[in-house]
Amino acid sequence: MSFRQKTENLFLLRGFLLLLYLFSVFLIICLHIQSGPKKSDVYSFGVVLMELVSGKKPLELEYGESIDIVKWVCSRDSALLSVVDSRIPEVLKEEAVRVLKVAKLCTETLPNLRPTMRTVVEMLKKIDL
Repeated sequence: MSFRQKTENLFLLRGFLLLLYLFSVFLIICLHIQSGPKKSDVYSFGVVLMELVSGKKPLELEYGESIDIVKWVCSRDSALLSVVDSRIPEVLKEEAVRVLKVAKLCTETLPNLRPTMRTVVEMLKKIDL
């Protein structure tokens, strides 16, 4: 691996960690301002986590007709590692899979099965990034 590739990986890693940090700060602020966001906000946050980890948009042609990122990620449940963006450094791939698992919980079809935003924050804090 060339020096340039190594530095690009380092910048990508720092960017990934910074985005996760900013999301967690945002969530903590939300929890202090109000009793907690609605279940639809949890769903949206799950979609954002999927975008962040996969490096893909919510709707892409590669998913297939009438399939969005949520259905695409959930269809790869047994191979979540294949969903992780190839630009994420190898040392963070397992953590990225754990973030995807949290994202899947956030995007449960039935709102009452989704975790609260407070629970999401706690789950993300437990991921060793």
